[in-house]
Amino acid sequence: MTVELRTPRLILTPLASPHTDDLFRVFQDDATMRYWHHPKHRAPEETAAMIWSLTASPMARWWAVVLRQTNRAVGCVGYLDAAVPGMGYILHSDYWRQGYGTEAAAAALEHGFGSLGYNRVELWIHEANTASQRLAYTLGFSQRGQFYQRYPHAQAPHETLVFGLRADEWSARQQPDAAKPPRAIPFFNVRPILPVQNVPESIAFYRDRLGFSIDYVGGEPPDFAIMSRGEWSTERVIIHLRRSEVPAAVHVYIMLGPYIDRLHDEYRAAGVTITLPPTWQPWGMREFGIEDNSGHQLTFGANA
Repeated sequence: MTVELRTPRLILTPLASPHTDDLFRVFQDDATMRYWHHPKHRAPEETAAMIWSLTASPMARWWAVVLRQTNRAVGCVGYLDAAVPGMGYILHSDYWRQGYGTEAAAAALEHGFGSLGYNRVELWIHEANTASQRLAYTLGFSQRGQFYQRYPHAQAPHETLVFGLRADEWSARQQPDAAKPPRAIPFFNVRPILPVQNVPESIAFYRDRLGFSIDYVGGEPPDFAIMSRGEWSTERVIIHLRRSEVPAAVHVYIMLGPYIDRLHDEYRAAGVTITLPPTWQPWGMREFGIEDNSGHQLTFGANA
C-alpha cells in the first residue's frame, strides 16, 4: 500500500485518478516531455490511462507531487514493479531549478530504503537530459552503465544512462558513522559455452560470418575459444566454444540495440542460415533467428 509522504514544501500523495487534470498539464508540456520515453499527451484520457498503468501492480509505488502552497499536483515520482527497483520522476518545467525535484525524490528514496526495504534503486536517464543527471548525482547516484535504445516516437536512437544507488550508500550519506551492511553479490553477465566438434571451423564461422572478434584460443590443435562482439567492454556478447565429440544443440538469446534489421540483413548477405525473419512478437520484442555451423540456434531480440 502506498502511504502519504510529507516534506517542508510538498505532499507526496498516492497517485490516483483525481490527479488526472493536474498531471495532464505536466504531460502535455513540450519542455517537460522533451526527454520522456513516450510522446506528450494529447488528451486527459491518455493521462488517466497512464496513471492506471503505473498503479495497476500492487508492488508499484507512485506518488503525485503536490505543492502545499497551492494543493496542485505538479509532477509524480515513484517505483516500478521490477526485479531491480526502478525509480521515475517528472516535474512540470515551471517548477524546475527550485529544489522540488530533489525534495520529492529524496523523500521517495528515504521511504524506499526504509519502509519498503529496497537494497538498491536504479534510474534510466536520456543522455541529453543533463538536468536529470545532475539531480541523480545530487541524490548520491552513480552511473553504472549505459545502453543504446530508440523511443517508439523518436526518429533516432540514443544512449540511455543507467544510474544506481545502494541502500548502504544512501545510509552513509544520511549517517556517515553508521555500520555498512554487506553488498549484494554482483552479477555481470552470462557467457554460454557452446559444444562444437571442430573449434577452428566454428572460430572462422563466428569471425567471418557473424562478425565476432577472437578474444582467446587455447589448445593445440585448438579445443577452446572465446569470441565476442560489441562496441564497449560493458556491452559485449561473449560466447565460449569448446570441443565436444557429441555436441548437443543449444539455443542462445542475444539482446541487441535498435539496429536488429540491419544485423539481419548483414547475416543474410553473409549466407548465414536464417531460421526466423525479423518479426514483432506479442511480448513487444522484435526478433530474428539464425543457425550456426554446429546447429546451435541464436535468437536476436530488440525492444525498439
